[in-house]
Amino acid sequence: MAEIRKPIVVVGSVTMDMVTCTPQIPSVGQTLIGTSFSTTPGGKGANQAVAAARLGYPVQFIGKVGDDVYGPQLIENLSRAGVDTSAMSTVTGSSGLAPIFLAENGQNAIVVVPGANGKVDSAYVDKHVDVIRNAGMVLCQLELPLETIDHTLALCAQLGVPVMLDPAPAAALSESVWKQTAWFTPNETEAAFYLDDGSEPEPIAQKLLARGLRGVV
Repeated sequence: MAEIRKPIVVVGSVTMDMVTCTPQIPSVGQTLIGTSFSTTPGGKGANQAVAAARLGYPVQFIGKVGDDVYGPQLIENLSRAGVDTSAMSTVTGSSGLAPIFLAENGQNAIVVVPGANGKVDSAYVDKHVDVIRNAGMVLCQLELPLETIDHTLALCAQLGVPVMLDPAPAAALSESVWKQTAWFTPNETEAAFYLDDGSEPEPIAQKLLARGLRGVV
């Protein structure tokens, strides 16, 4: 008999990355001739969902897109990767957008416009409580409103569903978050933000675990 796996549920952001390649990052008031332009579906939540789906896991996404030209493209990209998008909705206004300047030397400058991601509130999460209740794990990031993240973690704690939190972009977290998170996955810069500590990974992980986390990557 085939193993029945509970789905991974992502409560998160989905964004259209608008990438302009340039010889250099323009300074204030400067006009440059770009070398190329492309639009690529992204967003930290969508990236998590697509990665998990490509690994063969059942994945469901809770989030919103705008009623602009990008919304259908963002949903289609997730669906094509095998992500269940039935808990997504379309709202008035723009989708999440990220205009990016990428220079030839690899430097970049990014502006993230939350758009529909900023409209994913606690009530919307509660609307999909059954999706969360049946999850094997919930994945979150910090590109949604922080009050929505706090509410999602509290709901998952109540339901006994483990949460993996990618603290990006790094932002101040309420004390309750540390004890409600099963796996905390900061990169080097984000870990330093929470500890003001530039030491090696292992002692950083130990200090983060001391805050009440169950696991750190």
